[in-house]
Amino acid sequence: MNSVSLRVFSAICSLALFVGCDDSTPSEPTPTPTAGSDALTTDFRCEVDQPYPYAPGIPYATIHAGPGNNDLVPCSLAENFELGWHALVGYGVAQPNTFSPDGQTTYVTTSKPSPDACTLHAVSVADGSVSWCRSYDAGTIWSAVEVDLDGHLYFATGTQIVSLTATGEERWVTVAPEHAYGANGAVGLHFTPDGHIAAVTNHGTVMLLERGTGTLLDSLDLPAVFQLDVGPPPEDELSLSQLLPEAVLDDFAILQTGDPSDLMDVFSGTGNFSDNTIAVAPNGDLFVVGGGPTMGASVVMQIRVDGEPTSPTLSAGWRGELVESSAASPAVSPDGSTLKVADGNSMPNFLEPENAIAHMRLFDIAQCDANGDEDPDPAICLPTSSVPLATGPIMGTTPMLDDGIHYVYETQFSEILEDETVDLRAFQNDTLLWETRLPDALQWTSVITVTEDHLVGTATRFTPSETAIFTVELPSTAHSELVLIERDTGEVAFRAPITDDSSSTVTVGPDGSLYVTLLSLLHTMSIDTDPVAGVMRFLPVASD
Repeated sequence: MNSVSLRVFSAICSLALFVGCDDSTPSEPTPTPTAGSDALTTDFRCEVDQPYPYAPGIPYATIHAGPGNNDLVPCSLAENFELGWHALVGYGVAQPNTFSPDGQTTYVTTSKPSPDACTLHAVSVADGSVSWCRSYDAGTIWSAVEVDLDGHLYFATGTQIVSLTATGEERWVTVAPEHAYGANGAVGLHFTPDGHIAAVTNHGTVMLLERGTGTLLDSLDLPAVFQLDVGPPPEDELSLSQLLPEAVLDDFAILQTGDPSDLMDVFSGTGNFSDNTIAVAPNGDLFVVGGGPTMGASVVMQIRVDGEPTSPTLSAGWRGELVESSAASPAVSPDGSTLKVADGNSMPNFLEPENAIAHMRLFDIAQCDANGDEDPDPAICLPTSSVPLATGPIMGTTPMLDDGIHYVYETQFSEILEDETVDLRAFQNDTLLWETRLPDALQWTSVITVTEDHLVGTATRFTPSETAIFTVELPSTAHSELVLIERDTGEVAFRAPITDDSSSTVTVGPDGSLYVTLLSLLHTMSIDTDPVAGVMRFLPVASD
């Protein structure tokens, strides 16, 4: 999941389940057993060459592991892990945590349990204590924190892009350009090879900001330049609070006020023009998924960055047309050769995914640039490969590596009690390499992080409740685990219990630790399971 929309702003107010606290004193993590002194007897350090201006050596520097959204962390992990600490209990976490250049601090954006609650937390890697925290609006939860080589922080709120120092002092704040359709907030950001900040707003405005000052260098109105303007987002016709069972609403009422009426948009990919994180290719080109030429359709768009680094300009490139909407961010392979996008998302397909036409679409970027695809129109590019999704539309981005290697998870919220279908598949272009079902009725419930040897994420097992919303049966209970999968075979390599499901990626720290951020979305929707949320650190353990 990923990669998200301001359209779901109110969803987090009802789904990211939390216990309120007084922000005059940063919240302390719930005490958990500390790993023994033998936990790090072997060096499991993970150092990754990061592009400028990310901090060199830090393995997880941004959402989806890198500016291309490909979710690759090229390190080898330990064979075993044990729980180190569990911090920020009571705060929902929808995006991955990131790290300071020295690896001693991790930054986490969270839900807003009370009007004055912190939404950005600087957490000590050593023990999970909160060094400092800052309060911004509830939309902050949808942005991971980008950290540059100087240790400065950058993130999006519901209406602004903000930069802080490493100690939490504000450097600058930039407000997105006004839009006729209302609030025009960014939904995440990445650095570009020139050291600037690239972001796209919920109404499709691409912004390029100067990193040092926040000055807007250029912007591009995607619906206008790609001739895709289909009007303002539709008004909500039905409040989800009218449909949820009392047990679930009680959790919302106790832990967070607000109407969860936008929940379905989290999974259906519908709502604003852009619901996803911008992708930055190695050459600096930008890619955005947004609304298509008709209501309910979508396209992936290339935005070119031209001119000198000090005075760049944005212009429209080609576009690839998709089937219905997309709930996934575009992913660019590390070598910049391939673009991957998922499609087929809609409210009907969310409720009845077996009837959906949903694919992973792969585009040869060089071929598209040269107009070498099968469409003669240079403004349109056709995919070179289309992989049908086995169970229906996916709810987040999936990894895209070099040489056409990519991975897919198959999870349908409306069918989470159906555990007989495939969970993970590996492909080279459109050729299936392997597929697997997880054991013990587990289903994959996070975005995938790919390392040298493993796929890493969370999986959840459910029991039925016989309570339904429309055709969607809600679970009674949920049990989640951290899971490592052998990258070459799909076999389970490691499992460990965790308190909640995760919607984002499991991150890898500089010492090889794994961090699991917990939104607790599916645990919350399970009638008899209480959410915990927060972030959990698992320490690498030397094999016997």
